[in-house]
Amino acid sequence: MTLPHECFSDEIAIDFPSVSRVVDRMRVRFLGEAEDDLDIVRAEVSLSPREAVDGQVVPVDVPVRLTCPHCGGRGETWTEPCGLCDASGAARLEYPVQVSVPPGVAE
Repeated sequence: MTLPHECFSDEIAIDFPSVSRVVDRMRVRFLGEAEDDLDIVRAEVSLSPREAVDGQVVPVDVPVRLTCPHCGGRGETWTEPCGLCDASGAARLEYPVQVSVPPGVAE
């Protein structure tokens, strides 16, 4: 019997070794396993006193990991390591979001 945390382990290790970390994160989300390794994004925003009193909409770039478009997440192309993702299978994109800071916020 395969345990939930072992789902697809063999297939991932053989066919897509670079995505094993992503699959582990998916198991946490879908199967409710321990969430020790969640990525947390923090940003510090500085406002002038006037902006803090009035409120402000602040642009923030949030880093997002996605599958490498060149190797499709395998970390290699044929027998060569993927140069675009450094054989990790993942790419990083800065996703712009607008954060609304309400009027009168001190910190």
